[in-house]
Amino acid sequence: MVMESLPESTLSGRTVLVAADCFASNHFLLAGLARRLGFALRTVPLRQGAAWVEDEDFLARWTPDVGLALITWVSSTPSCMAALASLPAMDWHAAQDQAALLEQNRSLTDRIFTLADDIGLRPLTPRAADQRAADQRAADQRAADQRGGSVMLELPSDLPGAAVVTRLRQNGVTADHRGQTLRLSPGVITTDDDCDRLRLALGRVLDARGTGSGSWNWSDDRDLGDEERRE
Repeated sequence: MVMESLPESTLSGRTVLVAADCFASNHFLLAGLARRLGFALRTVPLRQGAAWVEDEDFLARWTPDVGLALITWVSSTPSCMAALASLPAMDWHAAQDQAALLEQNRSLTDRIFTLADDIGLRPLTPRAADQRAADQRAADQRAADQRGGSVMLELPSDLPGAAVVTRLRQNGVTADHRGQTLRLSPGVITTDDDCDRLRLALGRVLDARGTGSGSWNWSDDRDLGDEERRE
């Protein structure tokens, strides 16, 4: 791990900043390293109403005692075989028209933003400036230009993320979640029809919500039939 390779004086007696929206497992790991390496772990919180920690939030807490700031902390440790197996896909991707791939992704993510508005789910991912009020355009466009190719939607508190992902999978839509955040990542094989299927499946999940005390009622939420899949 990079932190353990640093000279002892780099972190001992210093402060390490970490974003509140990083994986919980990373907080757990860093708390253990803090005891062993002798640094104080300080979590940079999300500002009120925000869905992620901004660079400005880090700068506001970057005091003289800070020795390291983990701005983005998403890690994985793939096996060598898995890494080698990904090389053909990387070679294929490198040979494609990158501008066209970006345009395809932006078109699909725009459709996801639109369907989210239609069914009443709040996007947590910054969207293009022309989709927001005029006084927010400059900030929104900067954020949209910096974001990746995924869209995160906030699920209602009475819809467990794991149950929603399972229901979507049963209807031919693959998604992921972190708590109540639904993660949607349209790829190169994703089509407009797939976005329509997502719209229909998510709409039916929301329609199936029970009333009172966060109860569920799946009785009317059957899997999509062949005719519905083709719409």
